[in-house]
Amino acid sequence: MTQRKFPWFLAVALFIITGVNSVANYYSWYWTIRWFDMPMHFAGGAWLAGVTIWWKFFSGRQDMSSVAPTITRLIVWGVGGAFVIGLGWEVYESVVSFLTQGHINNIQDTISDLFLDMAGGTLVAILYNIRKRYA
Repeated sequence: MTQRKFPWFLAVALFIITGVNSVANYYSWYWTIRWFDMPMHFAGGAWLAGVTIWWKFFSGRQDMSSVAPTITRLIVWGVGGAFVIGLGWEVYESVVSFLTQGHINNIQDTISDLFLDMAGGTLVAILYNIRKRYA
């Protein structure tokens, strides 16, 4: 089983997300631009799904000869990875918010963030499926 290198486009995407996040924190965009966290959660969910799908199906670390990466499996793993890690992030945010401000975040914001994480994951699963068909 040959191991494949981490995809360059996922490394570039992480670099871009990290850069935008750093600028957004410096200029307080998360607090001054109400909707700014939405595309960031979408992008983060997409990145998490990309890494999860690559690890599960394309890294070569597991014998996938009996488990083909069907669209259903890609969506389950991509959305699942984005959701689980996104949920962990939301719990972390809530704990930090409670400890520093005495209250947790709005539940609607948390649900919106998780939905956007999963939407990004769904898009990446579909794109992986399209790429797989034409590769």
